[in-house]
Amino acid sequence: MATERELKLSLLPRDAGKLKNHPLLAAAPATTRQIETHYFDTGDHQLARAGVAVRLRRIEDHYSATVKTESADQSGFTERGEWECAIPAPLAEAALAEPAELSAFPPWLEPLLERVAPRAIRDLLHHTALQLRPILSTRFRRTTWPIALVGGEAEVAFDRGVITTGTQAVPLCELEIESPTAPFPSLLEFARTLAETVALWPEPRSKAARGFALLTGDAATAFKTKPPRWSAEMSIADAFFTAWWSCVAHGGANMTLYAQHHDPEALHQLRIALRRSRTLLAHFAPWLGAPLADTLRAYIASVARPLGTRRDRDVLVDAIIRPAHTACPVAQQEIACLAEVLHPPCHRAAALPYRALGQLWLDTSLRLLAAKPSSFSSDPLEPFVRTLWHRTRRRVRHRIDQWEADPTSERRHRVRIALKSWRYLLEWSRALLPKRAYRREMARVKHALDLLGAAQDWEGAQHQLAPYLRRSDRLAVGAAAVLAWHHARSVLPCETLRNDLRTWFHESWEETTK
Repeated sequence: MATERELKLSLLPRDAGKLKNHPLLAAAPATTRQIETHYFDTGDHQLARAGVAVRLRRIEDHYSATVKTESADQSGFTERGEWECAIPAPLAEAALAEPAELSAFPPWLEPLLERVAPRAIRDLLHHTALQLRPILSTRFRRTTWPIALVGGEAEVAFDRGVITTGTQAVPLCELEIESPTAPFPSLLEFARTLAETVALWPEPRSKAARGFALLTGDAATAFKTKPPRWSAEMSIADAFFTAWWSCVAHGGANMTLYAQHHDPEALHQLRIALRRSRTLLAHFAPWLGAPLADTLRAYIASVARPLGTRRDRDVLVDAIIRPAHTACPVAQQEIACLAEVLHPPCHRAAALPYRALGQLWLDTSLRLLAAKPSSFSSDPLEPFVRTLWHRTRRRVRHRIDQWEADPTSERRHRVRIALKSWRYLLEWSRALLPKRAYRREMARVKHALDLLGAAQDWEGAQHQLAPYLRRSDRLAVGAAAVLAWHHARSVLPCETLRNDLRTWFHESWEETTK
């Protein structure tokens, strides 16, 4: 069995020339080939659901068949099983032209199965062999360069083309840095050097995964990663990096989606990934060391800050103005005009700071891997997490007390931030909690965050629309109509919420987790 070890990164198509002309690549001999790949699965996608991909690939006049397993790591760095063999052209071409029903075991699959070691995968392929059909394909031009890294030789591959399902397509523009021997930090270091002049960011999804999303209608859907679950058997270091790579994957996938579709929800999910990463660094500051944690949190905040302004405008139009335009019985034209002025199509398509964001993910990851945290890295996770639970709840309780003493919007917002930190910690440590206690606590936190978020959105809308009220044109009429329509619906039970939060967070943690 070969183990595929690669770092996958996305880039903007407009930067393809800049990448190829980068001194690190321009000095190496380049090879360019046209590649066509067909992925097989059953009608109900049994292989994809099992984390297995089967493909036939054509490079010039040569065919090969491959089985790949899903990578356990989501960061863009993949280390997964791979079994491959050459296939005679007649067998491969016959497989791509198979009738709807097969009556005999596919001959192209037999030599491949002889190479697959895991019994479970062989059994799955035997069980599904007669149902396998080509379900999606990729066609791309690949340029490769051999490079030397610290720890071993590597191949850099730039792929530019398309992923298709027959009736639908999504562009493909990615870079792969693959090495059987070089350590992961060496791959990251090379990518970071390229990213100083070319916008590159980690891409956690394989070509097959993106094709499957296209097939199921999710290709343009914002990427919502499942929070990793810590287990009692993990060390502190394992728990930290499991959550960190999840943040990197969450951010990188949504950068790609925003570049392709300009979806406001992808921008929202990107901001969540950045916020989660800052929260993770704060929680693990006792392990990482406060200077490093604080420096990286400040770095992330500085890069993320401009995204907040764009997100505020998205919320104003999508959550405040458009509902009023749909339901408000007056000033329909004026409200529509206001939405167009505040959120023209060019705003949604405006570019993100891709290079700064890509450098952020690569640079912070390298600095964390190079760090030398405190000596309790290998200590059991559970005692450390219990300390985090108590410390985070105390912080939330303190913020609630401050809000009660000074019921301003600033104090309310600080409670919201503390509750988000608590929510992320609960999600990461879910497996360490009794199921009933986790569900009850998460229901409380989500309810509180929904109310606090609505209050924040309403206050932000009033602030953003205030300048339009001072005008003497139709935009003033539209702003007044939006605010008037929402005003009757904006009464938020802040006092009741404060009382509920005080009750919940003044319970002892032991009582809460019963």
